[in-house]
Amino acid sequence: MRRTPAGGILPPWIWLFFTLYLIWGLRGQIGNARRWIDAFSGDGDYAPLVGRTSLTLLRLFVVVELLPIAMLVAGVLSVAFPALRARWVEWRLELWPADDRPVIAEMQRFVDGYAPGTQLRFTLSAKRLARAYPAGRRRARIAVFRPLVTVWREDRRAAEAILLHEIAHIRQGDYLVVGLGSPFLWLVGTWAPLFVLLGLLPILIYFVIAPHALATVVSAQVVLLSTRPIRLLILPVVALWLSELSADRLPAQVLGPDVLRRGLEQGSRPKLRSLLSHPPRAVRRWTSAPRPLGTLALLAAWPVALVLSLLVALATAAPAFLLIGRSASGTVDGLIAGIHTFLVDVRPLTAASIVVLLLWPHLVHAWTRWWLPDAPSIPSDGPRVYQAATFFPAALLIASFVPLAAP
Repeated sequence: MRRTPAGGILPPWIWLFFTLYLIWGLRGQIGNARRWIDAFSGDGDYAPLVGRTSLTLLRLFVVVELLPIAMLVAGVLSVAFPALRARWVEWRLELWPADDRPVIAEMQRFVDGYAPGTQLRFTLSAKRLARAYPAGRRRARIAVFRPLVTVWREDRRAAEAILLHEIAHIRQGDYLVVGLGSPFLWLVGTWAPLFVLLGLLPILIYFVIAPHALATVVSAQVVLLSTRPIRLLILPVVALWLSELSADRLPAQVLGPDVLRRGLEQGSRPKLRSLLSHPPRAVRRWTSAPRPLGTLALLAAWPVALVLSLLVALATAAPAFLLIGRSASGTVDGLIAGIHTFLVDVRPLTAASIVVLLLWPHLVHAWTRWWLPDAPSIPSDGPRVYQAATFFPAALLIASFVPLAAP
């Protein structure tokens, strides 16, 4: 008997991250920005540690630290003014309305069946296959690149799977945040290499030209900074991966996992940097198989990402404590206190995750209709798997209220 793949889109974790970051994270980022601006001018906490020569290196690091804030502002503007973003994307890629080519007309008819009102735009560029992008707050378009025309002629079902993946992004509503021309995708793919090149490297050079500054406190600070890109990118990268895996569920459900896998094999091999926004093909092939626990694993990935960021923080905090002279027992106490502080800080995120998981089976169709009012309904998973997925974030939330033992 043929097993039917799990259906329905996953919760919009990228929207949850985006919203909570603006509400709770932006204030802290603004405070950090003020401190880094002080450092840029040669004032602030870092002033006693740097000389005139090393101030230039410090300023490079400050620029890298301010880049996420600048791109966040650009991302907010791109969400607030999608029509301007559409004009920029269409100008940059030379996207034009679908002409009288039969292939494009056939694609448009196929898209109309699952995403009525979504228009195609065609480009001769061969950089991609297809990508959705916003044309308005509740209006999307799909950019069709030249290689997809070839796929449509040679393996139409695989091409339909590619288009259904983009349609799923529209049904999910995440095209506003991460669609074509998104500053967030550029930030995720670019900031980590820039941090290493202009952030950590200048600090290492500073230690070479000013070895007297290699004090324990400064060394500990460098250890903590070394994993900063990983700690900051875990949640958005997992949210992006889940967005892509969720979009794979529509073609797997409509056309079958085998057709989806054929679609995944089209196009060029993904570059290393693209793995920050798109999961590897092996992962996408594995999640496309109809496994009973597949949905539960995908739903658990978001709260598990919280624990991963905590483990990375602990892995760098331990040597940092030792560098500043903490004893082994003092290091353990500091790590326990850090775990408690982390759990308290992520309370809004864990609580929101629980609420989303419990309500999502009842809201998923309304969410889809909000973005595509005339789109046909697709069967979704039942509430039990979502209820089971709340166990882990609920455990994190409860643990945050457990008081620390007195030292």
